[in-house]
Amino acid sequence: MPDELTNKEIVPNAIKTAKQKLDNVTIPHIIRPVKNPINIKLSDWTKKYYEQLGIDGPTEFPRIQCISNFESDFVNSEYCYSYLTIIWFQNDWILPIDKNIIEKIKEINWDKKAIDCSY
Repeated sequence: MPDELTNKEIVPNAIKTAKQKLDNVTIPHIIRPVKNPINIKLSDWTKKYYEQLGIDGPTEFPRIQCISNFESDFVNSEYCYSYLTIIWFQNDWILPIDKNIIEKIKEINWDKKAIDCSY
């Protein structure tokens, strides 16, 4: 059952996947997934286990991991374009991207995070 211990491996694994699957991957910008509690009746032993670990109990991230390279105009005029790898998580398999995620993408400081490139 997913919990904070298993969830903490998901983001590093997403970064590893991005580096394996995408050419020209930058240091990915992660839009942190929201933890959703799993509503399940826990045994006394399981409750005590979570208490000893100092975690809230079973939680999960949205199940769909999205990795994309975004391109835009250059940041520095010596280059042709800039790009940034962005990773986010969502519940739906297909478009549209959740509005909250789109807002978080818009908030990224492109000039700080993106890498300039030339052809």
